[in-house]
Amino acid sequence: MADAERNLNRPNIQEILEPLAAKVHEAWVHQRKAEGWTWGKVHNGDLKQHPCLVDYEQLPESEKEVDRRTARISIQGLIDSGFELLPPKRKQADEAQHFAPILQRLGSTAAISLAELRDLWSQCKSSPFRCPGEVHLRLGERMLKQGEAILAYDVLSKGLSALEQGEGADESYGLVRLRVNQLLALALAQSGASERSKGILLKLCEQGFATPETLGLLGRVYKDLAGKAASPAGRSQCLEQSFQSYSAGFEKADSAA
Repeated sequence: MADAERNLNRPNIQEILEPLAAKVHEAWVHQRKAEGWTWGKVHNGDLKQHPCLVDYEQLPESEKEVDRRTARISIQGLIDSGFELLPPKRKQADEAQHFAPILQRLGSTAAISLAELRDLWSQCKSSPFRCPGEVHLRLGERMLKQGEAILAYDVLSKGLSALEQGEGADESYGLVRLRVNQLLALALAQSGASERSKGILLKLCEQGFATPETLGLLGRVYKDLAGKAASPAGRSQCLEQSFQSYSAGFEKADSAA
């Protein structure tokens, strides 16, 4: 019991106790309202009224302590099961430190064999931390350069999924997300899935990301589609769209220079 109390009195545990207690109360309120309960000055079971159907901050201290007790039991259960509870800032620091060697290796100018790339990807998948989007980006880029389009697609699609869950909203996050989408389209194009690749690139253009790189890839995809066209008219249309995409990309590159 003494050890359990010491665990719960640690600063990082105390930091999450109050937010968790508030969540306990929020869940209770949600359940009561779903059952038809409303707020009332006094507890009345017949009328389904309860004075605690308010925000956590409005509760009297005695009622807050009830929710804290439930929160403590939940936290202790996690600790007893072997989980480690980390405050967000420390977790982010641990994630950065964990993936730093992988990012350093992928960012180097030295050649990396396909076997090593596979090993790095395996490390990411087995990591207790969420793999950052930048790791997916650099891994996918390296794999594409080695002609491993299918493996690159697996890496990049999982990276895009992680990014869509939200790693942030700053400029660097947006650039990584854009580049992952572009490389995902390239991986699909190299795998022969030209229509899916075109869909990603057209969506990027609709979202305002018609960059020279996006338009250049789109030109390549339309050229691939021209080779698959079932009729001369379809081939001519795809080649025209390819030319227009390449031209627009060159114009944007020249204006940015």
